[in-house]
Amino acid sequence: MTKEERNEHWQSIIAEQEASGMTARAFCLERHINTSRFYHWRLRLREHHDKGNGFLQLFPTGPAQFPGGHTGIRIYLVGFQIEVIPYF
Repeated sequence: MTKEERNEHWQSIIAEQEASGMTARAFCLERHINTSRFYHWRLRLREHHDKGNGFLQLFPTGPAQFPGGHTGIRIYLVGFQIEVIPYF
């Protein structure tokens, strides 16, 4: 089984458990799945999903207005902001 096949296999098992409404433990016991392996894969796939691809997609809402009538870009992040002002 390739890495991608293994990931898909566990993703389908985890999705099945979530859709079942059962606790992870009860689901695993009913289907004779090693509970430790289930939790390992659930954590592993969540961490992989949370990492993303390293890019953040930005959507324009209109140009930021800066003193002097110049337009640029302003990015707000938790705790700080980044401003890029054109240099003329």
